[in-house]
Amino acid sequence: PVAKAYLADIGDSEQLPRWMAWREASSTLAFIVGPTLGGVLGAHLPLAAVVVLSGASSVVAGLICVAVLVSPPLSSSPSTTTASSSGSSTMKKIAETELVVPWSTPVSC
Repeated sequence: PVAKAYLADIGDSEQLPRWMAWREASSTLAFIVGPTLGGVLGAHLPLAAVVVLSGASSVVAGLICVAVLVSPPLSSSPSTTTASSSGSSTMKKIAETELVVPWSTPVSC
C-alpha cells in the first residue's frame, strides 16, 4: 500500500498505469524468487546464516530506497486530485464534525 501511494503521489496520469504495472510485476517476481532463493540457501547454509542474509538484504533494500527515492512534491492546495466539488464539501463537513468517543469528552476536529 505504501508503494502504491508513493507512486500515486509522484506519478502523473499518463505514467501512473505503467508504473503500477511495473510495481505489480516486481512484487509478483519477488513472491516467486524470494521463497525459491530462501529454499536454496536453506538447503546449503545453516538457518542462522539464512536469517542474517535475509535481514541484511532488507537493510540494503532500505538504504537503496533512501538513496534513490525522491520526496513527492507538497502542494499548498487541499487536494489536486479530480475530486468533485460535492466530494470536497462532504470531506469538509466530516472534518468540521465533533469526534465523540464513548470514554472521552467531545473533541472538535
